[in-house]
Parts: sequence; C-alpha cells; structure tokens
Amino acid sequence: MKLLLITSLALLLAVNPLALKAQDKDIFDAARDNNVAIARLLIADHTDINRRGPDGFTPLILAAYNGSPEVVDLLLQNHADVHMGGPMGNALMAASFRGYVDIVNKLLKAGARVNDSNEAGGTALMFAALSGRTEVVRLLLANGAQKTLRDHRGLDAATLAEQQGNQELAEILRGSSKSR
Repeated sequence: MKLLLITSLALLLAVNPLALKAQDKDIFDAARDNNVAIARLLIADHTDINRRGPDGFTPLILAAYNGSPEVVDLLLQNHADVHMGGPMGNALMAASFRGYVDIVNKLLKAGARVNDSNEAGGTALMFAALSGRTEVVRLLLANGAQKTLRDHRGLDAATLAEQQGNQELAEILRGSSKSR
C-alpha cells in the first residue's frame, strides 16, 4: 500500500503541468514574463539565479526591465544579487529607465546602491532622467542619488533630461526654484 502511494505521488509529480512547463522555460523566460510559478519551480530545482544569460543579463535585471514585480520579489527573497550588472547596467538602472517606481523601491529596500554606474558611467538617476521618469527621479534623489555625477561623455542627469526636451525635469535635477 505504501509503495502504491509513493508510486502514485511520483507519477503525479512527473505529469504536473507546471513541472512540464518549467522544462520548456528557463529562469530568464520566467523573469521576462513575470511567471512566478515557473520561477519558483526553477529556484526549488536549484537554478542559479545570479548567473548571466547569453545576453549578459541576470534574471533580476530582466525582471526589473520587463516590469515583473512578483518575480523581482521572489528573486530578492532568494538572495539575488542586486549589485550585479550586465552590459547596460544593473536592475536598479533597468527599472529606473522603464519607470517602474514599485520595483525601484523594492530594489532600494533590498540594498541596491543608488549611485552605482555602468561601463559608460551611467547611473540609475541618469537612466530615469533620459527616459523622463520624474517620479523615479524624485525617489532616487530622496534615496541619496547624486545629481552631479557625470557619465564618460561628461553629461549629468539634468543635461540628459534637457537633451530629451524635458526642461521641467532638468530644472528639478538642477534644484531650480521653479520646480518646487
């Protein structure tokens, strides 16, 4: 009887639709798709959540860029490295560029360093300014982002906002009294 129960349970697990789906996906797909169920299965199966994919991005960077807050939560709960960067930057930079305030907040609370830069000298604040994400800019500034940092071309966040035609954001970044 005990053998029958164990065999039945093993069979059930073997044909579990989520387990079958997980075989066709990887942690990078789950991060892009905000697929928590698959991500959870892959993590339980000891997938390395800090490895880089073929494009150089980690699952956390992909989840942050694609606006996958539940997968971001799951990865952070399982000790994903918030400091790890890819070719363009880290998860905080990705979420800042896309304007995902909730994900930026989660990453900051998890210890992401607000003034880290990528290979080109770009910071999360610069990415937010470049894409006109005023709410993210304000959040980053409130968390210690240095608005005077410059990338390798010598541009600061205010100049990047200005180049995109966002004078209001440039004024916020420069601390203009008009923006208050």
